[in-house]
Amino acid sequence: MFVEEIRGIRNDWSSRSIRRVLADPSVRERGWALVRRAMIAVATDAASQQPGRLAFDGPWWHTPQPGRVAAGPDVTCALHFKTYPASAECPGCAADRKAAS
Repeated sequence: MFVEEIRGIRNDWSSRSIRRVLADPSVRERGWALVRRAMIAVATDAASQQPGRLAFDGPWWHTPQPGRVAAGPDVTCALHFKTYPASAECPGCAADRKAAS
């Protein structure tokens, strides 16, 4: 579940606070794919004191699409933080695309 993923990044944030901001109408109207990227950007930003920051305009809403970051012969998905062979596709991106279809 996504809340646990965010807690894995920021264990100082409560699950309740994360769920509350994800349920905010100003967040929900933006679409799951964008919300997911923005929430990860907020969670990985050291300046973020709480998940509620997501509900406000900021650079997290303009994060790049998932991409590949070089990691030797392998690559790492910038969205899912998963490393996989360069000849393959990120398993997280594949699962997201399958769930969206």
